[in-house]
Amino acid sequence: MNIDIKNEYLQASDIIRDFFESAKRRLNRPIYLLIDEYDHFANELLSFNLELFKKSITSQGFVRNFYEEIKKGTQTIVERIFMTGVSPIMLDSLTSGFNITMNISLDKEFNGMLGFMKKEVKEILEYYEIYSEDLLKEMEENYNGYRFNPDAKTTIYNPDMVFYFIIKYRKENKSPEKIIDDNIISDYKKVQNLFKLGELIGIKITEDTKERKKESERIIIGNLLNEILLKERTPITELTTMFTPERRIEIKDIKSLLYYLGFLTMEKEGIITYLKIPNYSMKKIYSDYFTEYIEENLTEYIDPEEIETGIREMIINGKIDLFARGIEKILQKLDNRIYMGFDEKYIKLLMYSYLVLSPYLTVKMEYPVEKGYIDIAIFRRYNDVPYESIIEVKYIKQNEFSEEKLKRKIKESREQIERYKKSYELNYKKIKKYIVIFVGKEVKYIEEME
Repeated sequence: MNIDIKNEYLQASDIIRDFFESAKRRLNRPIYLLIDEYDHFANELLSFNLELFKKSITSQGFVRNFYEEIKKGTQTIVERIFMTGVSPIMLDSLTSGFNITMNISLDKEFNGMLGFMKKEVKEILEYYEIYSEDLLKEMEENYNGYRFNPDAKTTIYNPDMVFYFIIKYRKENKSPEKIIDDNIISDYKKVQNLFKLGELIGIKITEDTKERKKESERIIIGNLLNEILLKERTPITELTTMFTPERRIEIKDIKSLLYYLGFLTMEKEGIITYLKIPNYSMKKIYSDYFTEYIEENLTEYIDPEEIETGIREMIINGKIDLFARGIEKILQKLDNRIYMGFDEKYIKLLMYSYLVLSPYLTVKMEYPVEKGYIDIAIFRRYNDVPYESIIEVKYIKQNEFSEEKLKRKIKESREQIERYKKSYELNYKKIKKYIVIFVGKEVKYIEEME
């Protein structure tokens, strides 16, 4: 059905009102209204223009007026409304003028509505005649894991990523080097702006508040990234279901946004609900952001290509020295204010985050085997990658160093690797075994074990 666009239309609300009136006259029957990505423009505005966002959703703003007209339409011709979006970023702002909807995003019965179950992915692979257990396992690790209600029993796959993988696999007859579609990566990059707490909170930035704001962001972002990457999950009492820029944003709100945007998913343990990293592709996204965050907070510029060269040296020639020295250089240039209580786990996190970015590897931190937990385990994604490896990382505080303590750490590391070698998970693999010991921010000892 066509409607004439009049010159006197001033706002979107004028157009939708006239459309409803025209539809009622011509159709004389109810209509269903579907609104897709209702929050898209709001997410964009939050990224670069908070004031325009606020103006748009106020009582006199065009957004509120538009939805008020839709509400009026339900009294005449609109029978049902179905809205989709990424986050509930505007729900609080719309409530007074559009209080006729129900948020069903977290309802258990809709958990599998917008994703694929494992059996469905298997059927798709069989349809394209590329099914294998190994391929299904790889897709499960990279794209499965999403749960939209803490009590839901099944997890679902990201459908966009499933089709991206299949298209690439059929073209190249192998798993794609990039496990994440470039278009998706560009969308996720926008989320980094949501970490800029000053803009979200609405602080008026002046010269005397810039440094304070930057320091606050550094601490909050660093702590949250550490918690998520190190523990791979974070507890949350309840998700924020409506956001407004008038209210000070809390850590819970940032966690909730990460959930809505697909960075985290739900997991329940007893009575406690956690938000966790859903899969390996999201770990790569976090690691990418984490390494950028680290590099932005170095006291002087370091070319990340040195680290990448070190990784290639390790997986092609089986030598870890260059990679370890690259990590050492970053540690020595790292702003001391970023980490309080610096210890071994931060070094492992830094090494892991750079290794994860390699398209040729699958990297595990605290990898469970029969005889314990390997600090970092590095497995190849392609058969033509020459070397796989495990790394045992140890740390001694600078003011606690002694030759005797170093010898104890070396002995402890050797004993651990000897145990790991006997594990079922590793005893059939020809794998490199490294020990790397840091004293403060210096690499003090490197060993490759037979």
